[in-house]
Amino acid sequence: MMKSKSGSKKVWLAVIAVLVVLVLGFYYYWKNSIQYSGEQVNVPASSAEAEETQAVTSLEGELQGISIEGLDAELGDIDKELLR
Repeated sequence: MMKSKSGSKKVWLAVIAVLVVLVLGFYYYWKNSIQYSGEQVNVPASSAEAEETQAVTSLEGELQGISIEGLDAELGDIDKELLR
């Protein structure tokens, strides 16, 4: 069975139409991504890292402020009370 020339032309027209739609879609997406990138608030990429670093520094400061001297003696007293 041979395809007719008109059938072959229809297939090529469909392929070209799909390609045109894809190209226009990519162009539209690219155009909008460039437009919105200029309107966004400039947030440094390391903003989240800076917040995490501040949190870690804060926690380290709190831990350094906790006195653990005499902790063994307090735990020993608790053991004695529990064994009574």
